[in-house]
Amino acid sequence: MRAVVKWKAMDGSGRVGQCADTDGAFNAPKVCDYDFREGPQNYVLFTGFIQDGPRGEARFISYAYTGYISAK
Repeated sequence: MRAVVKWKAMDGSGRVGQCADTDGAFNAPKVCDYDFREGPQNYVLFTGFIQDGPRGEARFISYAYTGYISAK
């Protein structure tokens, strides 16, 4: 099983993607690094789930969570 987070940039770009932790349990977490367009009206929607392999059915799907994008 892999832990997956799908994301969708709500900044007018139409970008979508996902980050998957594919190296099993009981080790360091997977770190994914993406650049998003900053601004007070821009945000990213995140949904998490688990999946059996890269093409397995998504299970235990979470609610969508919002992450706002601000300057560092």
